[in-house]
Amino acid sequence: MNKPPISKDLIKNFIKSYVKSKVFRNPRLDPFILAYFVTFRCNLQCSYCSYSKLNYSTKFKELDTSKTKEILRICREIAPSLAISGGEPLIREDITDIVKHAKELKYKPISLFTNSLLLPDKEEILE
Repeated sequence: MNKPPISKDLIKNFIKSYVKSKVFRNPRLDPFILAYFVTFRCNLQCSYCSYSKLNYSTKFKELDTSKTKEILRICREIAPSLAISGGEPLIREDITDIVKHAKELKYKPISLFTNSLLLPDKEEILE
């Protein structure tokens, strides 16, 4: 079985945070990745997933594009890597703008957790 590759940048970010905590004798590690759930909506209703059963998308409002970009800007000061998740992040109309903004902020790496069904309509996100 092949193991998924681990980004060198993610490893580098973790090591940098770990060494910094030891050098400055700080028991707290800085975050090395931001896990950001951009939506609770999904285009599927998988039997094993709680999102559709618990109706999260009706209980929680999504942040608009400008607020999402502001969150990413603020969090970039402490977290160098980004994991975008949800529900299904590609369901957002503005997901391309969000990912583009994350690239401009130099998050590295940027991971996108998706079921990929909507990817053909948003191929530019992979650039």
